[in-house]
Amino acid sequence: MEKERNKTGSRNPKAISQSNSNLLLIFFLLVHWVPLISGKEVKEEVVGYGYQVGSVNSGFTGKSLTADLSLIKESSVYGDDIQHLSLVAR
Repeated sequence: MEKERNKTGSRNPKAISQSNSNLLLIFFLLVHWVPLISGKEVKEEVVGYGYQVGSVNSGFTGKSLTADLSLIKESSVYGDDIQHLSLVAR
């Protein structure tokens, strides 16, 4: 402990920095190893699979865009999915 203090009696900043680095390393190791040690498999739940663009059309003036979207695969995480969507951007 005496080696970590400088001439004024305060703690050495390098020793403090190293101590903080060690604590941070231990924290990250625990966060990543706890699920492995517990034996429980972490299962990620898919929220949705998204939509596929079927066709895209631009308006007569060129200032709007319409796209037809179809559901790629159903997912019941938040309820029923909308099978077909029409996206209009102006």
